[in-house]
Amino acid sequence: MARDMLVADEDVNVIMVVGGYRNGDFVDFTDPKVSMMYNLSAGGGAIILKKNLGKNLLLGSHIKADGSFARDAGVEIGGINKPFTLENVAEGYQSLRLMNAEHMKTGLNAVSMPNWYECIDKALAKSGMTRADIDYLAVLHFKKSMHDVMLSDLGLHADQSIYLSNYGHMGQVDQILSLKLALDAGKVKDGSNVLLVAAGIGYVWSASVIKWGSEE
Repeated sequence: MARDMLVADEDVNVIMVVGGYRNGDFVDFTDPKVSMMYNLSAGGGAIILKKNLGKNLLLGSHIKADGSFARDAGVEIGGINKPFTLENVAEGYQSLRLMNAEHMKTGLNAVSMPNWYECIDKALAKSGMTRADIDYLAVLHFKKSMHDVMLSDLGLHADQSIYLSNYGHMGQVDQILSLKLALDAGKVKDGSNVLLVAAGIGYVWSASVIKWGSEE
C-alpha cells in the first residue's frame, strides 16, 4: 500500500510503516484451544520507503483475503457484541480466543499453504522472477514443521531463512525482524532477492519482493 501511494501521489516521497504488537497480553494460557497463540511475543518495528532512493527496491506484492474466517478468532469481550461490565472486565482482558476453533483450524489447514504459494508466485511474477530467484525468505513465525515445508516447496535451504524461535511471533513485525537479522548475519547482501511472506487473522495472506542493494 505504501509503495502504491509513492507511485500514485507526487507529493508523497517518504513513508514510514510502523508496527507494534502486544496481542499476547490478551491470551489466557490456561485455555488449550489457543495453544497456537502461546508463542505470541511483544515488540515493535518500522521500515522506511523512499521514492527514487535507487536501492533496496520494493518490487511486486500480492495479497489474498478470505472473510469466511472473520469471526473465528479475536478478542471476544470488550466490543459491541459483548461490552465490558464490572463482572467480565478481568476475563475480558484475557479473551483473545478461537470462537470457532474447529472451523478455523480445519479451514486453514486446507487453504493456507495454497494461498501463500499463490501470493508468492504472483508477487514473484510481478517482479519478473520465479521461485528459483529467491535468495532469502523473511517469513512470519509459525510451527517449525510448516516452516520447513515452505522452505522445501520453494526450493530453499535452511540457511536461506531464519526461524524466529528465540523471538516468537510478533505479528506484522516478524518480517522486519527477519530482514534485520539476515542483514546482520550476512544472509542478505547487495543483489539478494528477498521474499517477505505474511498472514493475518481474519484471514489474509500476502507476499512481497525486495531487490536488495543498489539499483543496476
